[in-house]
Amino acid sequence: MARRDGYRLPTLRLDQLDRILAQYGDCLVRIWLSLWGEPLLNKDLPAMIARCKQRDIWVLLSSNMSVPLKPHAIDCLVRSGLDSIILSIDGATQATYSRYRRGGSLDLALDNVRQLVAAKRAFGSPTPHIYWRYLIFDWNRHEIWQARQFADSLGVDEFGTEPGVLTPETRHDFTPRAPDQEAAQISDRQLGNWRRHAAERRRRYQWFGCDYHYASISINSDGLVHPCCYVVSPAHAIGSATDPVDELRNGPVMRDKRALFAAIGTAEVATTRGHEPCASCSTMDVTCGHIVTQTNFRQLYGYLVHDKPMCW
Repeated sequence: MARRDGYRLPTLRLDQLDRILAQYGDCLVRIWLSLWGEPLLNKDLPAMIARCKQRDIWVLLSSNMSVPLKPHAIDCLVRSGLDSIILSIDGATQATYSRYRRGGSLDLALDNVRQLVAAKRAFGSPTPHIYWRYLIFDWNRHEIWQARQFADSLGVDEFGTEPGVLTPETRHDFTPRAPDQEAAQISDRQLGNWRRHAAERRRRYQWFGCDYHYASISINSDGLVHPCCYVVSPAHAIGSATDPVDELRNGPVMRDKRALFAAIGTAEVATTRGHEPCASCSTMDVTCGHIVTQTNFRQLYGYLVHDKPMCW
């Protein structure tokens, strides 16, 4: 949808990553080198991974693996120090796989996985941890077991499933967010869903909210910073990567987002307005009221204090 509206993102350059690491590197524990693009298309990827590893940052990326890769490229990826790679493959037959991975080749993806596993074994390397993540939709549920068998036969380290998220039809606005932009009205349906999720989570003594508001930062290759990795529209940016960290993470918009979800979570909500895109976030419904960044405190503590590997 973003491409249809004319939005293009450049390939991240090595000097851009150096500037980001200069600003955030001392506080980064984990970096995900993929966002709104296929990371294996970036010829500087091994060098970028090596830069991050010099700062003792846990590095992972997500790839659909459906790009032509030469053996040398796969060897460089394994030897770069990459900690984890997520394989985005959501089917066991071409017809099912291509429903979501449009234009992709399942045979090509599986062949690349074979080469990746072979390279790990050839170098005697325990990394990268290879995780096949199968996003579940109505049209591919019946092939989960077959895909799991493929994963076992290929020698990947882990196979797992997650609910697939389909973004509602959206038009992307290229106009940056104004500093004094007013909050948007939350629909009655959205607010009702969130209140139900929040009530159920309170009953189970669980937290309602979004981890991205507190524990991560999403930087696109054009330098725009967004509240989470689900967002791409320039109109929803909260600033630029060159802005001071406090202004990005603790500006008025981010504070309002946190306050809104906190109020809903404690049943104290007194407003029906919120800032986009969080005000219409469909992912909150899919996750039943808790969006996770996939790295929890226990993993971080184990890695920082005891040098234990993270899962992915």
